[in-house]
Amino acid sequence: MCRSAATRIFAPLQPMRCNWFIASREQPLLISLDYTSFNALINQVAAYDQENNITRIAYENTGKASMLGTSLSISYPATKFLSLNVNAKAALARVVGISKGLPISTDGLMYSLSLSPGYNFGQGWRANANLNIRSKSFSLQRETNAYTSSSLGLSKELVKDKLTFSSTISNPFNKFRSSTVNLTGPGFEQISIDRLYSRSYRISLNYNFGRLRESIKKNKRGIKNDDVSN
Repeated sequence: MCRSAATRIFAPLQPMRCNWFIASREQPLLISLDYTSFNALINQVAAYDQENNITRIAYENTGKASMLGTSLSISYPATKFLSLNVNAKAALARVVGISKGLPISTDGLMYSLSLSPGYNFGQGWRANANLNIRSKSFSLQRETNAYTSSSLGLSKELVKDKLTFSSTISNPFNKFRSSTVNLTGPGFEQISIDRLYSRSYRISLNYNFGRLRESIKKNKRGIKNDDVSN
């Protein structure tokens, strides 16, 4: 493990090429399967300079990547008062590239899950909760840790379809969270750990001024280019 400063270098880059294929079905739930491949991938490439004790990081067109993923989305009215929304994603990914002239690669599973129940108490009162779970994420040489976040909310409709008061607390059970970034390459490993404040509060008062009675008409005029060179 090395503990060192990092120097970022920005070099001219070429556009990367991407192919994306997706198949989906919307009823009775939204589910999809997709495959993505990248060429001339733009990566952060890190190399450790032992003589100067620094890590040089540059964006380069190096390597390829592929990802096979699936997603699921459900909106379920469990009862007249209780509703549940579920969103999930998962992907198997592999990235290959070059650092200091040596081939490197990384692969693994990344996923996320979001649960959002809501309960309508009647008389304009509604409670909402949200739970987000995210796995570790990675690129060619960089890996970040998994984390979980949550929120609780309560709202009251003061004037029907017009005025609503709402309050939300984010991460009520975790005041802080650790953010770990692991940077690896030929002959070195660098770990950065930060302790982040994650709790927040929000109070809002929203007023609905109404809706448009007619749809916005688009201008049908166009540009005609009749300048032809011989």
